[in-house]
Amino acid sequence: MRRKQSENVPKVPTSDQDLVYNFPILWKTLWDMPQIKVLSTKSLVRFNNVVQDYLRDEGMRQRKAAYVEVDTIADYVDDSFARGLNQYNFLYTADDLKKLDEVVILNPDGQKLQALILRNNRSKKWVIALHGWTENKFLGLRQTYLFSKLGFNVMTIDVRAHGASYGTKTDLGYSAPYDLASCVDYLKTHYGMTNYGLIGNSMGGSIVVKYAEDIGYLDPALKFVIDDCGFSNLLLEARYFFQRQTKMPWWKVSFGLRRKFKKVFGYDPNDFDIRKKLSRTAQIPMLFLHGDADDLVPLYMSEQLYKEKIASEQIVVSELIVFPKAKHVEAISVGHKQYVNGIVQFLKKIGEIK
Repeated sequence: MRRKQSENVPKVPTSDQDLVYNFPILWKTLWDMPQIKVLSTKSLVRFNNVVQDYLRDEGMRQRKAAYVEVDTIADYVDDSFARGLNQYNFLYTADDLKKLDEVVILNPDGQKLQALILRNNRSKKWVIALHGWTENKFLGLRQTYLFSKLGFNVMTIDVRAHGASYGTKTDLGYSAPYDLASCVDYLKTHYGMTNYGLIGNSMGGSIVVKYAEDIGYLDPALKFVIDDCGFSNLLLEARYFFQRQTKMPWWKVSFGLRRKFKKVFGYDPNDFDIRKKLSRTAQIPMLFLHGDADDLVPLYMSEQLYKEKIASEQIVVSELIVFPKAKHVEAISVGHKQYVNGIVQFLKKIGEIK
């Protein structure tokens, strides 16, 4: 008869060591392999169902009492009020929103990407925002408001399988950098863009860093990247997600994850590791934002990215700002003053605003 195991499941990992195999974990895995295989299979099925189950470009979303149609201006306004951004007057006015242009951009495969553009005819500078998992281009507007008021032109994009863009199943942002490249080319061709920055939250934060190290490092027009609570490695993030969902140690519920994930999503989650090529981005200033109460993407991931980023900088320009008591994607609201001041000072330091 197997002995009953009692495990202390950490609430939030504080380093990679909390999410990787070591000798004791390997021993316990082998000891309880039959049960672990069953639990892991169930967990991956549940994971796939959860990550694909969200509203896209139709349907009604309820945040508090009211229902609003998703992927619309009303969705953006309702989200801003739900986050309390209205108390800071930190949202676009009705007149601003009337000026939004909705455009369709084709990627190299001819697949349609939906985007929003808000012009400032007095400026050549742009910021492009990438939303998080389950969100859309309208919710991405909350990240662009500050930049619009600072004089930037702005664009937000529906990433694959979100909003009105192509795709029936999300790949959690893995292919998005290449779609983002199509949007950058579109702005250069149609608007003569010569200067742009990127901002993304959660999945979008990981996307903008991945774009910078895969593609953007070759583009002198890319002036800065802001990553708001993105994950550093999808394999480790998925293990933590399984642990968080099941309330069990990750190694009990994620055996064979890489092989099974690749079968379902088409790639190895360990390949979505944005730490590996950060040295390519030595000339691109980056600002990392993260709440210290984030229980979805651990704070240590941004700390790790920041440390890796500045290791390649001859003169340290990149920054990390940690927001006390802010949970996932709450820096903009819970830490609002620090959020605004941090971004403004960062942009001043790198010469993007005066």
